[in-house]
Amino acid sequence: IIKNMKIKDLHIKKNDKIPFRLLSMERNPNNNLFLIVGQHFFKVQQLKDNNDFIEEKVTIEREIKTIKYATWGRTTGDIIYFYDSNKFFLHSLDLDSNAIKRYNYQFNNDISHLSINCNDSIMACCSKDKDNKIYLLDLKNDIIRSEIIPRNIWKICDCQFSPIDENYFLLSGDGGNIYLYDIRNESKQVRDFCSESKEILSVSWHPLDKDIFCSGGMDNYIRIWDIKKNNMNSLAEFKTSAGCSKVNFLKSNLNYLISVYQNINNNINLWNIKMRDMPEYRFTGH
Repeated sequence: IIKNMKIKDLHIKKNDKIPFRLLSMERNPNNNLFLIVGQHFFKVQQLKDNNDFIEEKVTIEREIKTIKYATWGRTTGDIIYFYDSNKFFLHSLDLDSNAIKRYNYQFNNDISHLSINCNDSIMACCSKDKDNKIYLLDLKNDIIRSEIIPRNIWKICDCQFSPIDENYFLLSGDGGNIYLYDIRNESKQVRDFCSESKEILSVSWHPLDKDIFCSGGMDNYIRIWDIKKNNMNSLAEFKTSAGCSKVNFLKSNLNYLISVYQNINNNINLWNIKMRDMPEYRFTGH
């Protein structure tokens, strides 16, 4: 937790069920619950009101040997969606009733990314390697609405629905381009944004401005884009010392971007949008 520009550790309860590897950690958009995803499990822990640390009380814990991805629903605070990488099924868990639902469609291949639109009606599921498809799953009617085969992408690196507009999602890949899709016309890319010829590993929407997003990748740049601009130039760019594996707007202060490098160090970098020469803050973790 960034507080007064200092790192505060989040203390996760340790027991014999904690896996060797933690895959991700995501805060619920509607409350103070954290979803912690491990190699063979996920669980939920609650952040105390004073933001000092996570309570050691485990709200819910499930052991699933083949879990790979899990994420919160966007409009409801009690639904977790997760993917079974053994049987290729999508599931949801209702924390209130403790009930698990399995969706009917079985994917033909492993899934590399999941993203849900802002009203929890459509999920984009990106297939891994062999298919290279995007499946748009209608969560309310439990059907595959359509399948998209993106042009000029051999490997999908990231896929993110807009947090504001339910119809738009971004797709990045290994060719250096970022594509904007509108689910009202899935067969056509609305437009593309050209970065470099190297992989764009991360795209992230601005939480309040529906037209702005940022990107980062192996070209050693972080860029800010405006989907309304007709030219191919970004609004701003930040030179990094290595490839960027993840970048996001800092929701508590939108004058900052937060990023991590790809495989070379354990630093978290905080960029002031008005000062682009170097990170204003660096946090060193484990």
